[in-house]
Amino acid sequence: MRKRQRPSSTKFLPHKLSVILNVDSQLADQLLAGISLFNRALSQATQFAESNCADVVVVKDGQLEAQLKEIDAEIFVIHDALRPLVGADQMQRAYEALGNCQAVRATLPFTETLKVVGPDQRLEATIDRDSVRRISSPEVIRKSAINFGGKATTWSVPLIHGYQSCEVEADPQGIRINNGEELKMLEALLQLSDPAQK
Repeated sequence: MRKRQRPSSTKFLPHKLSVILNVDSQLADQLLAGISLFNRALSQATQFAESNCADVVVVKDGQLEAQLKEIDAEIFVIHDALRPLVGADQMQRAYEALGNCQAVRATLPFTETLKVVGPDQRLEATIDRDSVRRISSPEVIRKSAINFGGKATTWSVPLIHGYQSCEVEADPQGIRINNGEELKMLEALLQLSDPAQK
């Protein structure tokens, strides 16, 4: 079950918080305008953590679930290192939206036309854009909602059956870099929006 959540103050969330920077690809070492994707993501994660009296833990090599199990925290803010332009303010919105939910993530609507691909690889029906969302970062998850050792879900870690999730609106620049071509495209967009970028 999911619902859109209006942010509430973090003063109602006095739980031990840990910010997790999840690094699951060597692409994180690539440079964007002279700064690695990892360092950009770490900078924003650290800014958010410092404003919420939290620590930052870097998790690599696909060991996210195992690492979370060992961390003494009640709430995890899991940030994807391959989303270098997600800002601390988006992390804050997601954290503040947790409220009575067990998990929150930032999402965006689709603006493109989406088609179903048939068995013969031909385009068929159009997908209703209102029925799908783009996933951004971070994911804010209560440790009590994680089903350690359970089946994979659409989240970074398995969640318990019947968990209640909420969403907040993501900023459009928080796209994920999946390959070198996407990195070049993002760098070109940065240069167009800010000629001072090198």
